[in-house]
Amino acid sequence: MCATLNGDDRNQLHLAAMKGDVCVLTVFLEDKTYWNHELLKAKDSGGSTIFHLAVKHKKFEAMEFLVKKVEAELKGKNIQKQANQLNTINECGYTTLDILEEIKADVPKFENVKEMFRKANALKASEVNQVDWLSKKRDALMVVALLIATMAFQAGMSPPGGFWQENSADHRAGEAVMAFNYPDSYPLFLRANTIGFVASVSTILFLVTGWPFKKKFLMWILVLIMWLTVTSMAFTYAFSITVITPKEDMGPLGDTIFITVIAWCSVMALLLVAHTIRLLNQWLKISQQIDVWTGMKKFQINV
Repeated sequence: MCATLNGDDRNQLHLAAMKGDVCVLTVFLEDKTYWNHELLKAKDSGGSTIFHLAVKHKKFEAMEFLVKKVEAELKGKNIQKQANQLNTINECGYTTLDILEEIKADVPKFENVKEMFRKANALKASEVNQVDWLSKKRDALMVVALLIATMAFQAGMSPPGGFWQENSADHRAGEAVMAFNYPDSYPLFLRANTIGFVASVSTILFLVTGWPFKKKFLMWILVLIMWLTVTSMAFTYAFSITVITPKEDMGPLGDTIFITVIAWCSVMALLLVAHTIRLLNQWLKISQQIDVWTGMKKFQINV
């Protein structure tokens, strides 16, 4: 019977939250027999949970009771913020905190109530979406870093041109042919490949710890490491393709590599500068209340 819904897909907890009936909520939530996460997470036809409805109908006593229950549940548990029941997004694109911001004029001691929500890890919809985006980005970066590390390891263990198979006066079996035929390029190849390998492994360690997604400065460092990683592998490719290219084609290859290197460095530098400006704008917006992008747009409109 507890799972029975009315015409608006609402269960008993939805109705109790709308009416602000703390007694009913207490019976369901205090007694472990009735502790049912499915009921807590259940959405009505509008995608709203009991948390949305309590705030929307300005039932402040019920709202405070529910937020404290969530805060108590989070203690001692490593629950991702987007999985927090307060951060469910309804059909209108609002979380509980978004609705609270909408009705703040009617909320007594709004700042205290908002602080209570923040202690329970309540987020706005934009913040929830950012957390989801960062989580997906982390997975993508992990795959890319692992792939580059594998490529760099393979290039180091199997350099272009292969190895000598026998000993001679000039070389020993197992040494790289490239080191003998291209004595000037081989050290550069090794440096570029080693930098790519170490940078990709460092990226994996950063992602495992999760630090870059908590600090903007560390996120910038992670982007810098990835820029260094990809650029190093690009130079490794350039050295490798030079080794296996016939001498009669070296002229066109040299011109192609020269133009490509200039274009590649320009693109990487542009992306690095843009990312740095974006992070700087976020820092100014948070700490100094200055929005650089908005100011630039207003300047362009005036011009």
